[in-house]
Amino acid sequence: MVIELLARFVVPAFMHTLPRRVTRGLRGSERSRGRAAVVASAAAMGGAGLAGAGLAGSGTRAAPAPEASAATSSAQHPSVEPTATTATQDATPYAPSAYSGPPAGSGDETRVLPSYDDPGATTRMPAQRAPMDPATKKRIRLIAIIVGALILLAVLATVVFSVLSRTVFGPDNQAEDLLRSVTDGNASHAAEIANPNVSSGQRALLTDDVYGAAQNRISSYEIKDTIIDGDRATVNATVTQDGVTTPVALPMVSDSRNGLFKSWRVDETAGVPLYQALTVEVPAGVGELDVNGKKVSVDAQGQPHTVEYTVLPGDYAVGVGSSSKYVTYGGDQVAEIRAGSPSSAPVMSFQPSFTPALEEDVAKQLNATLDRCAQSTEFEPEGCPFGYSIYGDDEDYRNPRWSIQRYPTYSVSSYGSQATFTTDRSGEVRLDYQYNEEYDDEPADWTDRDTTSSVSGYGTVSVSGDELTINAND
Repeated sequence: MVIELLARFVVPAFMHTLPRRVTRGLRGSERSRGRAAVVASAAAMGGAGLAGAGLAGSGTRAAPAPEASAATSSAQHPSVEPTATTATQDATPYAPSAYSGPPAGSGDETRVLPSYDDPGATTRMPAQRAPMDPATKKRIRLIAIIVGALILLAVLATVVFSVLSRTVFGPDNQAEDLLRSVTDGNASHAAEIANPNVSSGQRALLTDDVYGAAQNRISSYEIKDTIIDGDRATVNATVTQDGVTTPVALPMVSDSRNGLFKSWRVDETAGVPLYQALTVEVPAGVGELDVNGKKVSVDAQGQPHTVEYTVLPGDYAVGVGSSSKYVTYGGDQVAEIRAGSPSSAPVMSFQPSFTPALEEDVAKQLNATLDRCAQSTEFEPEGCPFGYSIYGDDEDYRNPRWSIQRYPTYSVSSYGSQATFTTDRSGEVRLDYQYNEEYDDEPADWTDRDTTSSVSGYGTVSVSGDELTINAND
């Protein structure tokens, strides 16, 4: 049944594509097709004649053929003329061994077989399908098998191509590779798949060390569907971060081919929703940041400036390291970057403040100045926050001795990039000296005297690394 269907419907559709010699061999010559038609017609008429003879029964006398039939026979075979012998044969009684056609008056018409040499036989006889010889049937069967196999292979190739185009070489494959890299903390590979299209300085946090140490990264993802429109596609997915599931749409573009298949990549020109911005205000003189426990270099400048980074979803703990034991910029600040969050970038601002070590060392330096001044043998030591003014004749005063009775206490505060100090509680110094109570020149009457005075001060402090410069205003 399958072979007959292929022979009737499939093979004729492909016959015009075969070489001329092959189609000629399958169809046969014109003469052979005509003979096949005659043989088929004769076989059909013989069957009909035998059927009529069976109806008439044995022993029935044969009736003479009608004149029309004789005329037809004469026209078809002009070389044969009716003779007396032929007439005599028609008048002879029925012989069981001879068949002269159906009995007269039965309604059946005697049909005369055409000769092979009659050129008009094939046109006058009704069309009859010739039986297919074994060789032709074998050839048709082979062609049908080949054509069927080619059709099957074409269908299979189309299905395989479609499946591979949407899976192995489809846009969702690239999207899954990107989401898997982000989930694993592999920021460098994610940046290779989806180019953030920013400068190298802005990529400083897209490293495996920094992003791998981030808390609350994307923990899972799911590809929902893919919409392909020519050379552009959109992969719709969901990501779960810190227990919250957020939809994301990843734009894809195909601008090259991988063999027969389209090569897809993330379309960074359309914007990748996974990338966010993080802005840090870097204080003056700072050349290094601490991000998630990793050191990140920045350009140290004389004035405060801002740096913008491109980051992936996660928590970023950022701190500013100090090169001085006297300056601090506070503890780490945490920026929570979430997938699908608003485009406004969080800004981290760091203001310098001074450590308790600054106040301690300022007090030490000021007290050391007092100690140095106390070693002076002058009533008014130069560059010291204390002194004694003499009223009268300088020769009536002698042997000044200074001593610190109590040191002042100070407080230090910041004013911009400078620090100022003031006195919280005044200190006290004592002066011991001798005074001449004799108003005349002779003899002098020296007596011991002493006095105390308070000590205070204020001024500015400049910090350079671990060095302090104090400018006191007494």
